[in-house]
Amino acid sequence: MKRKFLAAMALAVSISAVPLTAYASATVSSSSSVNTQSQVQSESESAEVPATPESTATPTPTPDVSVTPEPSTTPEPTTTPGASEDENDQYADGWNQVTGEDGKTYWVFYDAGSSAVKKNSLFEDGQKTYLTDENGYLLTGEQQYTDEEGVVHTFYFSEDGEKPGENSEYGVRITGFAANGKYYGPELVTNQKFEADGDEYYAGEDGTISRDSFVTVDGIIYYFGEDGKRVTEEGWITVGDASYYLMDSDSDGKGEVCVDGNYASNQDENSKWLIVDGGWYLLDAQDGHRMSGLQKNGNDLYYLDPEQNDKMFCSTNDTDGWKQLDGTWYFFRSWGGAYNNGWNKLGIDWYWFNEDCSMASDEW
Repeated sequence: MKRKFLAAMALAVSISAVPLTAYASATVSSSSSVNTQSQVQSESESAEVPATPESTATPTPTPDVSVTPEPSTTPEPTTTPGASEDENDQYADGWNQVTGEDGKTYWVFYDAGSSAVKKNSLFEDGQKTYLTDENGYLLTGEQQYTDEEGVVHTFYFSEDGEKPGENSEYGVRITGFAANGKYYGPELVTNQKFEADGDEYYAGEDGTISRDSFVTVDGIIYYFGEDGKRVTEEGWITVGDASYYLMDSDSDGKGEVCVDGNYASNQDENSKWLIVDGGWYLLDAQDGHRMSGLQKNGNDLYYLDPEQNDKMFCSTNDTDGWKQLDGTWYFFRSWGGAYNNGWNKLGIDWYWFNEDCSMASDEW
C-alpha cells in the first residue's frame, strides 16, 4: 500500500515538472490558429459584401508653409516704364521716333552722354536749335519758352519736312520770316521798325507785319507796301482814293510821308503847302493826304484842280483865273487865292464877290 502511494506521488511530481515554456508555446499556437481562422472568415465576408463607405467631408486645404529658398544671386530691380533704365534700352543716341499715349508719333532726342531724353529743353544739335516739351516731344511752329530766370521768349520752329536731322529743317528754330508771316530774330519782333535783307518792315504788337498801310514811328509817318516793305522812293503814291507825297527825311532817309509841306510860310494848322516841280499842292496836316477841290488855307480859298492831280489853280499866262464850279463862278488870282467880299475890276468890268468867294449874279 505504501508503495502505491509513493508511485502516485512520483507521477504527480513528474507531471508538474513539465516546462512552462512548452505550455505557453502551445497556448500561443492555439490562439494564433484561432485568429487566422477568424481573419479568413472576416476577409471572406468582406469580399462577398462590400462595405458602404462613410461620407467624406471636403477637406480644408492646408496652407503651404514651405519656405522658398533664397536665390543664389540678387535679382535686378524692376523699373517703371519710362524710367531712365528703360530709355537706355529703347532709345538710340540722337533722334528717335516714338508713339505717344494718344497714338500719334513724335520725335524725341536721347542724349547718351547724360543717359536721358531732353525734356522741356531748348538745345542745339548739329548747330541747329530745337525745343522739346515736358514729354520730350519735339515742338514746331510758334512756341513760348521760359528760361531759368523766368523770362518768356517766343520762337518759331520750322514745320518743313518730316524728320529732324542733319539734312532737314524740321523742328529747327528759325531766324527771319516764318511761314506765319512774322519775323523772328530769333525772338519774335514786335512793335518796331526793323531791317531785313536791306529792306525795312514794321511789326505790330503781336508781330504781324504791316502791309499796305501807314505806320507812325517816333512821330514820322511811313508807308509799307503790300509786300510789307517800306516804300522809300521820293514822289507821289496813291493809297485807296488818296494821294501822299514821300520825301527825304533828315533823320531816316527817303520815304517819310510829307505832312508839313515844304513852304516856309505855312501858317495854317490844318493844311500845309507842298511845292513839287513848280506846282503847289495842299496837304492835310494830320495824315499828309493831298487835298482836292475847293479848300481854305488861312483866310483864303483855293481851288485844287482834280484834273491836274490836285495842283492849285491860279491865273497864269495860259488862263485868266475864272473857274465855274457847280454853276458858281470864282476868280483865282495869280498866287491862287480867290477874290472875296467886295468889288473887283477884271479887265474893263467890275464884279462883286461874296464872302464865300462866289461871284454875285442877279443880286442886289
